[in-house]
Amino acid sequence: MLSNPEPRLPDTLPAEHLLQSITQGMPGAVYQYRLQPDLSQHFTYISPGIEQISGIHAKDATRDFGLFLKQIHPEDQAGFWASIIHASQHSVAWHYEFRLFHRNGELRWIRGSSMPEQPLQQNPIWNGVLLDITPEKATIEQLRLAGIAFSSTSEGILIADRHNQIIDINRAYSRISGYSREELIGQTPALLRSDRHDEAFFQSIWQALEQHGHWQGEIWNRRKNGEVVPHWVNINAVFDPVSTELTHFVNVIADLSNIKASEARLSHLAHHDPLTGLPNRLLFAIRLEHALEQRQPDEQIQILHLDLDRFNHINDSLGHRYGDDLLLQVSERLNRILRPQDTLARLGGDEFAILLSNNPEAARIAREIGSALEQPFRLGEKEFFSSASIGIATAPEHGEDLETLSKHADIALNQVKASGRNHYAFFQPEQCARLEAWVELEPALRRALDEGQLRLHYQPQIESRTGRITGAEALVRWQHPEQGLIMPDQFLPIAEEIGLMQRLGDWVLEEALKQLAEWRAQGYSDLKVSVNLASAQITGPELPDRVAGLLKTYQIPPQQLELEILETFLMEHEQAATLTFSRLRQLGVELALDDFGTGYSALSYLKKLPLTKVKMDRSLVRDIPLDSDDEAIARAVILLSHTLGLTTCAEGVENPEQQAFLTEQGCDQLQGYLFSKPLDARSFRALLLKEQLPPLAC
Repeated sequence: MLSNPEPRLPDTLPAEHLLQSITQGMPGAVYQYRLQPDLSQHFTYISPGIEQISGIHAKDATRDFGLFLKQIHPEDQAGFWASIIHASQHSVAWHYEFRLFHRNGELRWIRGSSMPEQPLQQNPIWNGVLLDITPEKATIEQLRLAGIAFSSTSEGILIADRHNQIIDINRAYSRISGYSREELIGQTPALLRSDRHDEAFFQSIWQALEQHGHWQGEIWNRRKNGEVVPHWVNINAVFDPVSTELTHFVNVIADLSNIKASEARLSHLAHHDPLTGLPNRLLFAIRLEHALEQRQPDEQIQILHLDLDRFNHINDSLGHRYGDDLLLQVSERLNRILRPQDTLARLGGDEFAILLSNNPEAARIAREIGSALEQPFRLGEKEFFSSASIGIATAPEHGEDLETLSKHADIALNQVKASGRNHYAFFQPEQCARLEAWVELEPALRRALDEGQLRLHYQPQIESRTGRITGAEALVRWQHPEQGLIMPDQFLPIAEEIGLMQRLGDWVLEEALKQLAEWRAQGYSDLKVSVNLASAQITGPELPDRVAGLLKTYQIPPQQLELEILETFLMEHEQAATLTFSRLRQLGVELALDDFGTGYSALSYLKKLPLTKVKMDRSLVRDIPLDSDDEAIARAVILLSHTLGLTTCAEGVENPEQQAFLTEQGCDQLQGYLFSKPLDARSFRALLLKEQLPPLAC
């Protein structure tokens, strides 16, 4: 039985259907184009692909060529038209790339190509194709930018194949490594290896690349000239997107030499004093902490805190340039004394610190430092002298941590400064107790001024020939609500430290004049009151005006007010004191030099300052008549003062023998416990009424 034959497909499709099938299946738009003699142009045919390219329907484009033309980028329209004219005039193929705005707003790159059907015929028909080459253009641009980046970036780029053989580098890599491109092609990056890293380091890099396809970190490489420099390196493994097989390695390196040098400079600046180059407070603390952590049970660690004595006097009088020169010379002398393993640091200003590791001879070193700094310093064309106060603390005896040890060294230093300077001292636990009491009293002292807790006591000054009370020294006391009466040596240093002396001194001055006005009203018209001036009052310019105003307010004759200044203050502020004292003397106020004999150059003050009285320090009176030297000094002071037209007052007179000697030598006034302790105003008034004093010894 015969089967039915299968239906046969036609051998060929109709030509029109075949053309439509081909044009619709091609990428882009197939078109037929004619340029008329009057230069008008139109599509005689264009495939539906034009809508994807431009957003224009094929029928609309065929009907109106201008729709297509208007969407060409304005900057490309002239070139587009010129290329068509040229191809038409020369009957050659037309090729042109231009930008076209799609109706959705996107800008696309189009490549147009066409050939004339009959080149020799006038106004031939052109058959061609329009292709959207926007992705191609983007790829080309990316490649162009990548090429620019590869050639011009400051980071070095190395491309190696899957076997890590170098196939290309950029100019920056050549500059960083010192090798030319030709020298590196075919080599491996191992050519740059230095001996800073072991094999395990490089194995860790390969392991990271295998596991993560990426590694970054710091590598010290060797340049062609042998120099070993730090590089920051990024290595990426590149894989084929289809087969996922490893194809390349890309290394990007940056030279860290300048950064490392800058970091080293910044680190040095952060840890060293810019003037002397010595370690600063921060580095000293780091080394001290390290020494304490590493200290063995039987090991001693000692620190010395050192202040230059009278440095501010040199700095202020000569200028900072000479002050800096002095600090440099001090640093050199200290370094010559210390061992290489010791640390000398400048903490700031004229403060130095020394760390002695496992060296129990801190006292000997302190003495050597004292001797070295007492030698003259050459500043400019002159020689100057200085000295040092040194506080010493020892671990573990005085503390086992940085904060405690440093605090105790400072306490010891302050004790040396308070006891006369130019010496050294070890920390004593009782010093800490005094400091704690100081800290407790500070806030209470601030309140004391506001709450009226301060009192004035008055110690009589006796005329030696008659035994009559001619004056009184006003002495401040603190009536603490809980601790009772506090003596000035316990709270005046606190007031000076926290900046209350100006205010406290002004209060004492006004309170004394107010009391003197009251006594004058009671008939004591010749009585003088002596007031000690605080250094803050003398260095300020307003003291003379303040005194003048108070004298006027309380109607006090200026000769009944006597102002006292410490000789030790004059050693550092002679110029300021001279100006202030001159203005006070113009007011008629009496001026006394207190504690005479405790300084180094007292005689010059007697000549330079407009003084009216010299008060001998109690240290010159204490051993009379047992010490013939003290008698001789007291005799000389009285004679010198009288020769210069000054009156004298001896402080600290405690027995009749001292009274007798001083009266015999012509001392004008006597003051001390032999006659009376300091009294409150009411008790002093009672003493004035009684005048019950010990009989004169002569």
